[in-house]
Amino acid sequence: MNGEAWRADEYGFAALRTGDRLRAAGDFSAPADCWGDVGAAGLPLHMALAAIGHLKHYDKGPLSMVWGSSAGGERGAVVLRALPWRTQPDEG
Repeated sequence: MNGEAWRADEYGFAALRTGDRLRAAGDFSAPADCWGDVGAAGLPLHMALAAIGHLKHYDKGPLSMVWGSSAGGERGAVVLRALPWRTQPDEG
């Protein structure tokens, strides 16, 4: 979200439709709070931040969802799953 009211509305509608599948629909991060509106770089930025969150164990579980929309009406989402790290090398 970047501060535009219609983006908050879009998030609210998406949360209502998918809320039963989310741990906490209101628990999200909006990088625009720190970096402002990054425009078209938003999707790769958000995916990278979710992946880094998994690597550094900032996340609250193995799944992260990156969701986006545009003023033109296009919408999309991607779910990232953290894989467990191997603690010992293979023996064979």
